[in-house]
Amino acid sequence: MEKGILTSNSAGNNGPRASTVTSVAPWLLTVAASTTDRRMIDKVVLGNGTTVVGASVNSFQMTGTSFPLIYGKDATTQCLEFDARKLCYVTSHMAGIDGVYQSGSLGSILRVGWDDDLPIFALPATTLSDKEYNMIKSYYMNSTKDPQVNILKSEAERDAAADSTIVASFSSRGPNQILPEIIKPDISAPGVAILAAYSPIASITDNPEDKRHVNYSILSGTSMSCPHATGATAYV
Repeated sequence: MEKGILTSNSAGNNGPRASTVTSVAPWLLTVAASTTDRRMIDKVVLGNGTTVVGASVNSFQMTGTSFPLIYGKDATTQCLEFDARKLCYVTSHMAGIDGVYQSGSLGSILRVGWDDDLPIFALPATTLSDKEYNMIKSYYMNSTKDPQVNILKSEAERDAAADSTIVASFSSRGPNQILPEIIKPDISAPGVAILAAYSPIASITDNPEDKRHVNYSILSGTSMSCPHATGATAYV
């Protein structure tokens, strides 16, 4: 800053474990990622009419009102036990997240422990927290012999709760392992579900079968929050 030049850096995306922040030099503005009062949600409608709210960026509109709900490991022997735990219920065959598209699956429902890291998949899919996952599990195991489900297209909603703006689960935390007396990160900025420029050459997902290309995408990470803080600082 002696020459009027600000050097800002992302805190990293290795949270929520402690001491995972990577930019710890005292002359750097280290930026963590936080949520905003806007949420991207993805509704899963069960055959009994119950709606479960998940989180993803799902631009697909499934053709039809309901589809068979199948446990991944029951659907195919290619679904490893590890995959079955994480990708517990799907609308068709499941061979792990990397093989869902190739296996002919119509969609996928994944179990995760957080709802602020919004993935984009190459087919209709959403992620559920433990509470919502258990609702799906109970419905699948106990309510009917022919469980049905539909994954709706994502929508945005405003979260007016007082605690809607918090540090994202994935954002790297302090303390500073090298010099604990220098507190890092320095600041947080919006870094969840950010509309950001995207290369029109690259696939919107890492799946080689996904042929969608866009100029803008919904992204999350400290690489989204750092430009917010840098731009705001330029006005100071």
